[in-house]
Amino acid sequence: MPELLIFEYKLLRSSISEMHTTLERWGRIMLPLSAAILVVAVNYIETLPTIAVIFLIFLSGATIAIWRLTGYYTAHGRMNMVERLQYLAKKISPVEAQEIFDQQAIESLHSPRGFLRFLSYKRLFDIFGLLHIATGIAIIIVKFTYFDV
Repeated sequence: MPELLIFEYKLLRSSISEMHTTLERWGRIMLPLSAAILVVAVNYIETLPTIAVIFLIFLSGATIAIWRLTGYYTAHGRMNMVERLQYLAKKISPVEAQEIFDQQAIESLHSPRGFLRFLSYKRLFDIFGLLHIATGIAIIIVKFTYFDV
């Protein structure tokens, strides 16, 4: 029975690590893609029809929204796994737990922080997403104000 608990514990630890790398991979794909769509909208703001600019901004915002929803899904799954991990750590004997259990690592998994003490990575990414969407709205306003006659 203790071997199964240890096996499940190790499996959960690797799954949590894999979820973190999955989120990083999504960020490496979605952020440049969304930025490229915004660049196309800005470069062709004068020549494209208004509806095309609006469509590009919507596409860029949707890309950011999908990235953030993926982040929320990953954070929720990670939180559930960390709770299960803490439950398993309590069931494993103290001697066996010393070999595989690192309390500081579990605490860092439970509440990841950004480079600022009062902001988590999740909040920083949310702020970035909102700024990205606000930039898209500003591009639409510029298109309506300066290039439509």
